[in-house]
Amino acid sequence: MNRLYEEKREDCDALFKELNEKTNKLQSELRRVIHERLFEILIKPYLMATSVTDEEVNKLRATWLKVAEMVTELHTPMAVPIPKGICKVSIATNIYGTVPFMFTDKKYIVEIYMTYGHSEFETFIDALMQQYRDLINAGCLTISTDVV
Repeated sequence: MNRLYEEKREDCDALFKELNEKTNKLQSELRRVIHERLFEILIKPYLMATSVTDEEVNKLRATWLKVAEMVTELHTPMAVPIPKGICKVSIATNIYGTVPFMFTDKKYIVEIYMTYGHSEFETFIDALMQQYRDLINAGCLTISTDVV
């Protein structure tokens, strides 16, 4: 009886390990898709407003993806140098509910600090507001601006 139990347990352990590996892979792929989308929504319009080349966009995309993944893993804000400024990315995590119904809510916070060029700034914000009006109205994307 013990031998049968051990064999079944080993089978279950192997299945659990495989499931865990597949889950981790899917989570990693999902994070990459989210990071790509954030780049397309927030960083690329800024780059277009500052008239950078496609080569620079691709280099910044690669850097952005690495930094965004590190922020996700380390839960530490990090900065990405961008033309005429810097981009800071961080994650705010909120846990709510009570045991056994606890939920985690993660929000990406992307801050772009740029040297003040009114026309570029206005072009960037207008492009975001027009292109992502639905996300803004649904509360999925918040844009706030300050001039210091």
